[in-house]
Amino acid sequence: MTRRAERPKKEERSLPLTIYDISKRAGVSIATVSRVLNGSDLVSPKTRQRVLAVMEECGYTPNIFARGLGLNTMKTVGLLCANVSDPPIARAVFFLQRFLRQAGYDCMLLCTEDDLEVRQKYMELMLNKRVDAIILCGSHFVEERGEDNGYILRAAEKMPVLLLIGALDAPGVYSLLPDDRAATCGAVGMLLDAGSRRVLYLCHAMSYAGRRKLEGYREAHALRGLAVQEELILPCLEGFTGEALLDTVAEKLAALSSRGVAFDGLAASSDALAVAALKALAARGVAVPQQMQAVGYDNTDLSLACTPALTTVDTCAEEMCRRCVATLLDVLAGREAPRQTLLTPRLVRRATTR
Repeated sequence: MTRRAERPKKEERSLPLTIYDISKRAGVSIATVSRVLNGSDLVSPKTRQRVLAVMEECGYTPNIFARGLGLNTMKTVGLLCANVSDPPIARAVFFLQRFLRQAGYDCMLLCTEDDLEVRQKYMELMLNKRVDAIILCGSHFVEERGEDNGYILRAAEKMPVLLLIGALDAPGVYSLLPDDRAATCGAVGMLLDAGSRRVLYLCHAMSYAGRRKLEGYREAHALRGLAVQEELILPCLEGFTGEALLDTVAEKLAALSSRGVAFDGLAASSDALAVAALKALAARGVAVPQQMQAVGYDNTDLSLACTPALTTVDTCAEEMCRRCVATLLDVLAGREAPRQTLLTPRLVRRATTR
């Protein structure tokens, strides 16, 4: 019997070396490697020689297709978001793409939905595409279980990772987010100070931002010596839009009413939830703001389209995205950049509060 020849083993593919790899092997910062590549005078001769020796040993050369020459850059940033149809995320994606384009960078956008496995898969895809950096847009990317964030940490060893609307303390990760806890505390506190004593809190699943907002709701009560009534915290599953969202919120409010749970104020973790609640309350003849005050979150177009116009929290998305791209450009240029940037949202008072 003729013996079948064995197939040669498939060679393992490895990702191309980046300045992150060189910095680790040389024991210097990414900024130092960047300065060496750019011929900066801010590096000592001894350090420069060590970095160059590591580059030679590893066979590291800048990409011949790179337009940034010394930085081995493809002038492309990977952008991951959970759901681009979500109005706050859509607005953030719009601003990020605009500011990246103005800086001369292309953008590769992928939507992961709320699926950890998909996020991990798409992160690996971005690494293989050799993008210059990755921006994670939305608070769903930061998991409560630390081990579930491992894919972010591994990616940050290869290239800069920026978290927009989330925070993770790790090397190579840069976080930019609104102070959701303080903003929610201020919004709920406004309702309490204006006479509401039982403020219903409508919220989505507990993402990173969701947890901070709930903390703010509790803090507003604690600062005024008021006990939080747990029955007034009403979670609503994410993923519902349009009529499904309206029906879900209406059913939850009707269930509260059937149990005799009363409330005279309403705070919601999104404008969509607040508007859905206002529609259900209007159908029951509840006068806003005379009988019921309400405040939303995100200052989307929905807050202006409803009647009466909704008081809401503006997270200053445009400014946050501007700073996100500015931070990215600093990191890629080897300049010092803050590891975390916390922006202060503003309360936009309209007709649903007294």
